Amino acid sequence: MPAGGAGGAGGAGGAGAGAGAGAGGAKKIFIYQLDSYLGQVLGQHAKRHAAEGDERILCGCLTNPRSSVSWADSIIDKNDPSALKKALLSSDIIVYDISSDPQEATTALKILLKYDYAENPEDETEKVLIGVSNLLSWAGNSVKIPAADDEAAVSGYAEKMSHALTADDHMERRPHPNYKAQVAVENLIVNKGNIKKDKLKTYVVWSGVQYGCGEHVFHSLFKWAWLGSHVELPIIQPGSNKIPMIHVADLAGMVLEIALTCPTDLPNNSLLAVDKAECTLKDVATAISTALQFGDVKECDQEEYLELMTREQEPHINSVFLELNMSMSFKYGDVIGYGEESASWVAGSGFVANIDKVVEEYRKWRQLQPVRALFYGPPTSVWYPTEEGKLFLARDFAQEYNVTLIDLKELVKEYRSKPSFEEDRKFGTNLSVKLKEIEEDAEVPLELMVEAVQRKLATPGCRNQGYVLENFPESKEALEMLFDIDKVEPDGEGGAEDESAEPAAGDEPRAALAPLPQTDEEREALHLRSQPMRKYLIENVLPTLTRGLQEVAK
Repeated sequence: MPAGGAGGAGGAGGAGAGAGAGAGGAKKIFIYQLDSYLGQVLGQHAKRHAAEGDERILCGCLTNPRSSVSWADSIIDKNDPSALKKALLSSDIIVYDISSDPQEATTALKILLKYDYAENPEDETEKVLIGVSNLLSWAGNSVKIPAADDEAAVSGYAEKMSHALTADDHMERRPHPNYKAQVAVENLIVNKGNIKKDKLKTYVVWSGVQYGCGEHVFHSLFKWAWLGSHVELPIIQPGSNKIPMIHVADLAGMVLEIALTCPTDLPNNSLLAVDKAECTLKDVATAISTALQFGDVKECDQEEYLELMTREQEPHINSVFLELNMSMSFKYGDVIGYGEESASWVAGSGFVANIDKVVEEYRKWRQLQPVRALFYGPPTSVWYPTEEGKLFLARDFAQEYNVTLIDLKELVKEYRSKPSFEEDRKFGTNLSVKLKEIEEDAEVPLELMVEAVQRKLATPGCRNQGYVLENFPESKEALEMLFDIDKVEPDGEGGAEDESAEPAAGDEPRAALAPLPQTDEEREALHLRSQPMRKYLIENVLPTLTRGLQEVAK
């Protein structure tokens, strides 16, 4: 991604209004909502991609006072007009998300326009205000998908969709009824904002539906797929509506480059920021389902879909109703380092082509860590009597954390009952056929058991949430086969210690290992002797362990 322009304006370092940016050419960047989806990515991008010697000072307001933005240099109280005005007038770059709070963007513009640079000649700062908006300003340009049997409507739809809207068509945009105020602020920024062209430059960036870095609009689909709560991801039928999109990191890069380079040849000082792909809603849902589940989607009618989204309190439903053919003019993209073939793109080829990267970002930003546990050694399945009966440790642990318990007997039954399928590219055998050739009560060969477990571990539930293994693998050979661990020779470097060897001179004699119980009486006696210790562990140790695992698994 572009590193950005060289730093800055003069001015004495940021004391009062009009003091300018930090001393030494540092760029001071004000982001109104530091803790918003775009604010988080933009702020971290600005810090991380600063060129050597290009200091960037980040400040702004929080939507939630409890939010953590450790990368920000200072936090401004949005309810303190004096502090807000001071921060705006001492910043070089100011970014507002118009779509989330158009009124605050208007207030900021008024402050910047009313500032009298003539009375503050020491302030040589050239300020840049960028309003980031969304495509709901263009929602009225959406073309309704016609019924397949209406030939005339289909022909008209194809003709309308053949023309891709660009930033050059900004005068033709028609907003969603709920977003007229957003358009009014966009017009105010680009028409009134550039009155003081020598000191203040203003831009509007229309963003495609944003994705990546933990998700925003598509978070519900990711969450449902991750948790497995919807085996078929719901979409509004038929799902063939085109949704212009952009990776939020690409959007952040474009915003920053506009702020640093102040291009003069963007149409009406505006940019339409979308990637190069043409994804439909069905393409998006199928890609998420394929990456995290089994690739299934469910087409819902509008009433059913709205009911589901209302129940799930989905705030971004209007974005998935868009049906727009929009294209970024790469002659303008080239100006800021985001041309058609530019290496600056994080996901220029689109959502579907980069789904693996997007899923990995979702895991990282949401701090999703699968729970993977192995319960081994007697007793694991049945631990000790409780008031409710026996405690099945592995099973109850799996239920507590909502992860898959891999029961070997049930696993064999599951795969034995599956229909035959073609040769599998990964494991190279038809497991169902192989298992059916073995008698019901006969021992299953280790290699087939390992393959069954491997297949289970590769399922979405085990990959996403985790799993509990119980008494398997039960040998070094099984362990190496299951997890493809390179074998370590016992007599090699770092090999296993010979427990039968005599201790070295000066070492204490090794304690004798307690023999394992062989009879039912011995096992019962061991059970009774160990009950106080098990009870102590359950009451005092396991709760602490559970809380720790819950924190890790958040």
